[in-house]
Amino acid sequence: MQGAPHIADHLRYWASNRPQQAAAEFASGPLSWAALDAGSDELANGLLGIGLDPGDRVAALLDSTPEFVELVAACIKAGLILCPLNVRLAAPELLHQIRDSGAAVLVTAKSPSARLEPVAHELGTLPVYCLDAHAGRDFQCLRLAGGVAQRRFAPDDGLFLCYTSGTTGLPKAALLSHGGVRAAGLSKQIADGISHRDRAWSMAPLCLTAGLVTNLVQISFLVGATIVFGSAADPEQALAHVVSQRITTMAMVPLMLERMSQTEAFTRAELSGLQHVTTGGPDLTAELVARYAQRGVSLDPSFGQTEASSIVTWSRRRDMGNRLRASGRAIPHTEVRIFDEDDHVLPAGQAGEIVVRGPGVMLGYWQRPEATAAALRNGWLHTGDIGFLDEQAYLTVCDRKKDMIRSGGFNVYPAEVEQALLPVLLATAEIAVVGVPDAQWGEVGLLVVGGDPRVDIDALRRRMQATLAGYKQPRRYCVVIDEALPRNATGKIRKVDLRQRFASLPASAIRLKD
Repeated sequence: MQGAPHIADHLRYWASNRPQQAAAEFASGPLSWAALDAGSDELANGLLGIGLDPGDRVAALLDSTPEFVELVAACIKAGLILCPLNVRLAAPELLHQIRDSGAAVLVTAKSPSARLEPVAHELGTLPVYCLDAHAGRDFQCLRLAGGVAQRRFAPDDGLFLCYTSGTTGLPKAALLSHGGVRAAGLSKQIADGISHRDRAWSMAPLCLTAGLVTNLVQISFLVGATIVFGSAADPEQALAHVVSQRITTMAMVPLMLERMSQTEAFTRAELSGLQHVTTGGPDLTAELVARYAQRGVSLDPSFGQTEASSIVTWSRRRDMGNRLRASGRAIPHTEVRIFDEDDHVLPAGQAGEIVVRGPGVMLGYWQRPEATAAALRNGWLHTGDIGFLDEQAYLTVCDRKKDMIRSGGFNVYPAEVEQALLPVLLATAEIAVVGVPDAQWGEVGLLVVGGDPRVDIDALRRRMQATLAGYKQPRRYCVVIDEALPRNATGKIRKVDLRQRFASLPASAIRLKD
């Protein structure tokens, strides 16, 4: 075949060479490569048959189902741009994304979806296809028998419209390309060695970038690994799932890893098959890394963004020495630099904005030329994250630029403060530092503890004084009693919610420092 390599070529390869192996597994059973290839051919034919053209957008409001996987593969084959909609969004939020994307068709579970019912009348003439055969247009009607035409697409043709979290306003959609997603995914697999022999647990649903781009496309479609979909909020269930499903690799936040390691079954669980776990963040501790290392499990760090096709850096823990906070080195064919506010390169060890250049960088923000120009300046993706590179080019992420606190003329990175104070809190407690206005200092840090209100104030003060410079120390402290800190679908604490909740210093705040 002529033309650039394409993700569809990978799908057909696995269907031809490993037809009975599961591409994905669900509670309802496996979806083999052969079944996926045939089913996605039928859907691609059907989507083109109803008048869609390459480049048209297909919105999907679905849970992680075999049909969703088939739809993803069908859009890849037909050259359509898939727009995944987060099933947890409210109706007005969903309506905004459907309209903003200019979707030509919506695929959902029911008609109208329970999420969309309040705004169903505003969808107008948008065709809606449903998995529920008894409601609206039947999804199965999209299936047309026959092999889909072997279309060739340019590497920079659009593939996914992935909406960001919208922490600074209405969500923007990053337009990811066929070539970018493929190049970033193959570079990641060069680094971590995942192959068709692996079984990867995807706790992230397909409507999120981590579930769709990282797990389904870059791990399963490209290198043939089996993706096992399913969530487990209970740590004992999560541990049992790892063992029973023979999971070899997964991504998990440190909080869940900590809770799993505290279960009675952890020390005797059969974990020899679990080669490594991708994780990171301010609540990752040396003790947790060592606890898993004793069980033969490596907790490996990474850094990525939707705008960079999900992955920028990744390294094996064993190669990093004592760099606990580092997020690894750039994957092949990707460059990472640290810029100051004037886009000048900063030397090793000096913190600034993390910028990225490589084939995985997005084409731009959909219908947002000004935002695109601001993010993609001088050929570099400006991530909005603050970090530094050491002499060996290992990246350490300090914080989100918008989370940084400017106190008395100094930059304070909440993640650094959280990491310093975490050891004196109970394992059941959660921690976040946000900035609140202050007449003298401009901003001061407010330490918010949730999950468990039993906090030793004197121990916190001693820890602050021993580990943090004076300007970094939170001056106030607030306990959120019997309430977990808000988290997004990927498990990260939503500091935007905390900043809104504590827009000013609460009366209940306890003074930690004069």
